[in-house]
Amino acid sequence: MSALGTTDILRTALAELPAQEETAADIPALLSALQDIHSIPSFRPTESAPNSIVSFRCMLQDTTSQPEVFMPVLETDEPESGSTGQGEDIDYSRLKERAVVWAVGVPGESSWVQDTLVPNARSLSASPKPIEIHPSIAHKFPCVQSGEGSEAERAGAFIKFYDDSTHSPLTIHTVIGLLTFAPSEDPSAFPLLSSGPSLSPDSSLPLLPTIHVLKTTSHTDSLVPVDKLPLIEPGKEWHAIRTELRNLICQIGLGGEEAWVGEWVLGLICQRNQPPLHPLTASLLPPQSTPLPLRYLLPHLLPTFHSIPISISTLNKSHFHPSSTKNEDLQAGALQLPKGGTLWIEEAGLGEGGVLGERGLGNFEAIKKVMGEQKIEFSFPFSSFWFPMDVNVLVIGDAKGGTLLPVDVKIPLQSPSKSYATEEEVEAALPGSERMNQFRALIARAREGTLVVPPDVSEAIQSHFVNHRQIHGPQSLSGEELGLRMKFARSLALSRGQTKMDLETWQDAWRLDELRLGQADGWIASDGSGKAKEKLVGR
Repeated sequence: MSALGTTDILRTALAELPAQEETAADIPALLSALQDIHSIPSFRPTESAPNSIVSFRCMLQDTTSQPEVFMPVLETDEPESGSTGQGEDIDYSRLKERAVVWAVGVPGESSWVQDTLVPNARSLSASPKPIEIHPSIAHKFPCVQSGEGSEAERAGAFIKFYDDSTHSPLTIHTVIGLLTFAPSEDPSAFPLLSSGPSLSPDSSLPLLPTIHVLKTTSHTDSLVPVDKLPLIEPGKEWHAIRTELRNLICQIGLGGEEAWVGEWVLGLICQRNQPPLHPLTASLLPPQSTPLPLRYLLPHLLPTFHSIPISISTLNKSHFHPSSTKNEDLQAGALQLPKGGTLWIEEAGLGEGGVLGERGLGNFEAIKKVMGEQKIEFSFPFSSFWFPMDVNVLVIGDAKGGTLLPVDVKIPLQSPSKSYATEEEVEAALPGSERMNQFRALIARAREGTLVVPPDVSEAIQSHFVNHRQIHGPQSLSGEELGLRMKFARSLALSRGQTKMDLETWQDAWRLDELRLGQADGWIASDGSGKAKEKLVGR
């Protein structure tokens, strides 16, 4: 992957350490540690030993730094002859560049992901030493801005890439490399962590964790490769798993809600951003202000799930989109989320009253941009850049006040017949790991699926639209509303494992939207064989 070989990267990184830490004899042991990738420990700021090989699954948060010029120390160099290019006689022709970025643990990543990718590996969340982020570095962590965040999200490090590849923010990588800690040149700018090996012995100079990359895997298409999940055959097996998944959402996530609501939720979480078609945004409107158990269920099904409870206070005080600060340092934003994630926004705090200031209004607009256009702004003093996102958004409002954020569809909920009040209660009610992995596989494969609408189905949809308007009047259904139904029909078809939308799925999507609007009394679900099997009304 690199213009430098593995041994040369190790030699270069160790040579940059203080003299008492530079130990070339460590190189054989470091090379040996690379032989078994699955035994390499995860990076833990408060535990990982300096000058050791670590693995870090991370999201690139800040890629704005200029490339760093360095003098490589090669295996072929002979220090006694001065050929290293260092010292008084510097050979400037030997200078090279490396990219330096700041990365954090993947925001909102569910605990089951690491277990799926690296079986038997001890997850960061199992670390006995909690990671405390020093206040002066908190601005580099998206999880701090949202007020949420697991232990894994509180890991952060500089990543040094020795190859010539490009690196974009919001992308997910698993990097394996040499962990070093070096004193900060500007202690006021980056005093990183308040405990562990990241502090120098006298605590006078903060030490910055840096991972010199030896191997990397970029997760551009999927947060969890589908080949790591069970294979589900289209047809009866897919339908059986899907039906059980929908019922799980209804019974546990929504406290016994009607099955058509589960169809909506399942379709929404199987979406992905495919410009110019952006995912539908939806609000769930429970009659009570108590937390929805769905909040605790979805992290067990989705690879990333990020919750942001918003209020007037958090909007006015937090940073929701990245912006540069002094010294061109990039302030993290709560909306810096990986592609393929799900964002859960609770609006309950907006009812507390108050006035939005300039930052609050900017944050509110940033949320709207993510929801409506699937993009996030990186703001700098004299310019701004926009980066694409791929995030499904669920807004939790209430049946009386609705939602302040603009959404495509609003789904009213009934009072739960059974409520799971805590995360522990939800977890205890889940099926075994084998079935849960099948649920996760279905969602992942649906999100990665491709769908075409055959000409005959497209013509039938147009005819359906025209006939509906002729019977009920032009105001009964607008072109925009038809577009929303077509978006939902696409996600519904993908959740059924289809590669070609059939007319039956379109009719189901139409009926489900009528149920949502209170314009229908019931709905007959199909098992995919063309025969009606299941009436989805009642509890």
